[in-house]
Parts: sequence; structure tokens; C-alpha cells
Amino acid sequence: MNVGIISTRYDSTGIGTYSKELYRSLSDLLNVSKVEVDFESRSIREIEGEREQILHRGLRLPLDHPGFFILRSQWSIPDKFDLYHMTLPAAASFELEPQVVTVHDMIKFKFPRRFSEKIIRKVEYGPVRSADHIVTVSNTSKRDIIELLGINEQKVSTVYPGVHKKYRPLNIDEDTVREKYNLPKSGGLVLYLGSEEPRKNVPTVVKACAAARRQGQAIHFIKAGSAGTFGERTSTKRAVQDAGMEDNTTFLEFVPEDDLPELYNIADVFLFPSEYEGFGLPPLEAMACGTPVITSNRASLPEVVGDAGITTAPNDTEIIADHLIKVLSDESLKQRLREEGLQRAEQFSWQQTADQLAGIYREVYEKGSE
Repeated sequence: MNVGIISTRYDSTGIGTYSKELYRSLSDLLNVSKVEVDFESRSIREIEGEREQILHRGLRLPLDHPGFFILRSQWSIPDKFDLYHMTLPAAASFELEPQVVTVHDMIKFKFPRRFSEKIIRKVEYGPVRSADHIVTVSNTSKRDIIELLGINEQKVSTVYPGVHKKYRPLNIDEDTVREKYNLPKSGGLVLYLGSEEPRKNVPTVVKACAAARRQGQAIHFIKAGSAGTFGERTSTKRAVQDAGMEDNTTFLEFVPEDDLPELYNIADVFLFPSEYEGFGLPPLEAMACGTPVITSNRASLPEVVGDAGITTAPNDTEIIADHLIKVLSDESLKQRLREEGLQRAEQFSWQQTADQLAGIYREVYEKGSE
């Protein structure tokens, strides 16, 4: 069976990681090619092993522009695969079949940021509804998809993502890494990795760190990753200023993917109080590195961390501050979270993801051949 994985080039995002790891893991099981929409080079490329071929040039609109879905009809995706796996809803098509689509979350439905997203979701999810099968990354997302898209639950499967083996405890010199990122030589390091969309609650992280500091806990906050597309950095910096955290906050706009494991490793706590995630790779990556995790008790995050992390109300600054103090001051608690997090992370592997998807592909293909 020849499988085409259709994706966009989002190397530094969760969707980018998902597409890349799927291709790598499935290549060991099936004959797989990856067709990638690349907005940097304005082209569509086919990737097969080490070979890359430009299929089409001239794409000019970003994914969040309503006109993108008109322009999408120009995609020159080769009609040569036995099955197509679209790794995000924007890639779904009425023309190509049989078709499996991954829907990572229902953020555009639950947290629309602007009017165009309301238009996009109507156009974008039409082909999704007609797909032969929908794969999603958590049971939370599965429930949301069934409810918001009105899709039969037999047509939706949860297949958890994995975590790359590079995320693991490292034998590194913490002082050297602190110096590399211009971090203080001592004190607890609280890391958050991700965008600064309102649902991520980054100002709450700032306020919780400030509250813990007022109680005598030495804390430095590391905000890693870009702010996002709506200028959220302004509100984050305002929160830092209002909390008096200017001298105790470091913004790392871009951290190369290969450098993330060392950043997780030197962090004393990974704090991720998001209100909604389709899955939530950063907490899983942190646990795989042996970093204690404090995260939200909302949406999919309890599914990800299980009992191996601390889950809490995402907007309760004082409770989060109390959790920070306990983890940073109680070495036995920190060690327990570290050990349980490592065990939890071992339950998520990309090979397991690939095995489950290969089974779904076969079912869809055989059903279409009847």
C-alpha cells in the first residue's frame, strides 16, 4: 500500500513535529511519501526518502486567510497513492480518496480569535466531514470533534502522539547552559514553552512566579518560544512589568529544536497552565527529560500527564504559586515527580503511534476496496 502523507511545513510547531515523526516512523512499516506545502519557498514538494521534488509553485496566502481555501484547488497533489493521510484539516480534500484526516483540536471552534476563523472553519471542515476516517490525538479532542462536527463516533479514532528519544535526562553542565542563555547562576528555574495566546495563560505563570517570590522562593521565569501571531507579547510584558518580574524573566524568542532537551533538563519546574490543548506535547517532553510538571486540569492535559504531574486550576495564581513552592522546596516531591514523569513518558512512542495508524490505514483501504 502506497501512502501519501499530506502536510504543511510547520517545523517548529506541534503539527510540524507530528507530521515529521509520522513520516519517519511509518517509513519503517509502509511505502510512504510526504507531500509538503512550504510557504517559505511558495511551493509544494514531494519528499520520498532522501529525494525532494517541487510539484507546484506560487502559493501566496497563509493558512489563516479565507482565500487560501480557494487557492488550495491549485494543489498538484499526485493522484498516485492508495491512501492519503492529511495531517491537518486545512489539507483535507473532496477529490482525493480514500482519505484519513488528523484533527488535532477544536481550537478554532472553541476559541475563535477573529471573524475570518469563523469563515475558515465552515469551509475547512467540509472536506473533513467527508473523510473516510478521522484521527485525533486525545479523547478530549475526540469528544469535541463528535460534538462540534456532528460526526459518528465510529468514524473517529484517538491515536496518541509519541515523544522523540532526544527528550531524555542529559548529563550536562547546568552552569554552562545557564550561561549560554544568560540565566542567573542560582535559583529555581520555571520554564514555559509555547505561544502566548490568551488560552495559554502566560500572564498567570508570571503572576504565580511573582507570588512565590513574595513568599521568599527564589525563582527565575523562562518564557521560550515565539509570542504568536496576534501581538500577545505586549500583554505578557505588561504582566511581567506589573508583577515586578523584569529582572527575573528571560524571553527566549527562538530555541532550536535540538537545544530544547537541555533547556528542559536545567528547568526545575515546567509550568503549563493552558486552558485548552488538543494534546500538549511540551508537558510530555518535559516529563521525558525528568522535569517535574505542573499543568492545567482542563481539556487533554490530565490525559497526557496522568498521575505523574500536578494538575491544577489554570487561572488560580495562588494555588499555582503554592505548587511551585512545594516542588522547589521539597526534594522528595521533586524526585517523585521526576521518576513518575519518566515512567509516564515511556508510555508514548512514535512507533506505537505508527503501528496504530498502519492498522487504521489497512481498515480504511480494505473497506474502500470492497
